[in-house]
Amino acid sequence: MLGHNHVMVNATLGAVVGAAVIASQAGVQAGAEVAEPVPWFSLSNLVPTAAIWLQAPWSPGAPITWQLLLWLAGAVALYLVGSLVPDIDNPKSKLGRYFAWLPMGPHRGLTHSLLTWGFISALVAVTPQFRLGAFLVAGALLHVLADAPSWAGWAPLWPLNLGRTKWRVTSLADGSTMVVQDSGPRLYQVGSLVETMLVITVTLTGVLIAVALLWPVVTA
Repeated sequence: MLGHNHVMVNATLGAVVGAAVIASQAGVQAGAEVAEPVPWFSLSNLVPTAAIWLQAPWSPGAPITWQLLLWLAGAVALYLVGSLVPDIDNPKSKLGRYFAWLPMGPHRGLTHSLLTWGFISALVAVTPQFRLGAFLVAGALLHVLADAPSWAGWAPLWPLNLGRTKWRVTSLADGSTMVVQDSGPRLYQVGSLVETMLVITVTLTGVLIAVALLWPVVTA
């Protein structure tokens, strides 16, 4: 998927999650008693727990502060950058042009591997100072999942070559190399009209869902 399409899809999914968070916390007052028990798996409970884990300067019912706005700005920036980071191994990508000097192997290899992002996730999890990096990881993981149904497929455990996840390295016309997996879904080719239509569909659907979630809050 092209870089700007990755940003569009990730931004849409982020907007849906953000709308769900706002809707779940609407009307919550600090210290207010809940009339009925709230299931532990509900967003009303999940959001405060996630905020604590992420070291966010916020608690349910608390007023919006400059510290919170700066934290949110950093989170959004990292999330959107994360939507482009996996393609730094492609010298023609938006970020890759600045890292062409780094030996990172074939495109869709190291930077698209779950082993790589699993290691980074573990680093974020055990280091409270790096917790904001969870947004970078989230953006990157959505990127590689969006690449999975493209014509080249996705080798999630690269460089391991196991069972149905077997992959091969192919040479491209510009002299670069790319990891290709022959099995799996083939929904679109990068840069094709089908990709554009998929992105438009996801974006419009996401906008409608976000509006539906926020409408009761806005009209309350």
